[in-house]
Amino acid sequence: MQQAFNGGYLTISEVNNEYVARVWPDINDQMAGDLFEKGKDILLPAMMHPAAKP
Repeated sequence: MQQAFNGGYLTISEVNNEYVARVWPDINDQMAGDLFEKGKDILLPAMMHPAAKP
């Protein structure tokens, strides 16, 4: 997640996205980690639900 946000050698980062910069102007490693954990808490159970499987 951090690599996608920061970008890399051949990837465009979300840090350069105007929308992301407006929503999270002061994001840091702690905030990104908390956001990732909250996303797992919410999205993982939904993805594991039998109705979500193809």
